[in-house]
Amino acid sequence: MPTRTVALFFLFTLATTAPMAEIFTWTDGDGVVHFTDRRPAGERPDTVSPPAPSVMPMGSNVKAAEAIRKSLGTPQRDGPSARARDVNRARQQKRCEQYREKLEKIQSQLRAGYSNAHGNRLRARRRDLSGRLSRECILG
Repeated sequence: MPTRTVALFFLFTLATTAPMAEIFTWTDGDGVVHFTDRRPAGERPDTVSPPAPSVMPMGSNVKAAEAIRKSLGTPQRDGPSARARDVNRARQQKRCEQYREKLEKIQSQLRAGYSNAHGNRLRARRRDLSGRLSRECILG
């Protein structure tokens, strides 16, 4: 299984990377400048070479940001304070409890009977709430 995953990863990586093609440019009789990757028939195009992309490793980027922060005298924050974390956690628990209560209400409405259109709306709402509960409370 892992070798299969690695093989698929490389297959998709190779399939999505475009080879560097030549880029041609020319100006037509009306003064319009054209750019294309195919050599135009009957024209004398110039070849354009785009510059290489600028790449900075993430570690260097973080180090550069820290150096700038130090030079400006800006204190580095380690994240929210303990009190802020507790408040956020309490809000999250309250939100999760509200999702569960709403889901229970929808379930009881579905068990009580419904018209076709009303049942479809209830099931759609249940799917939405179940997804939110999963993303924010169970997986999050």
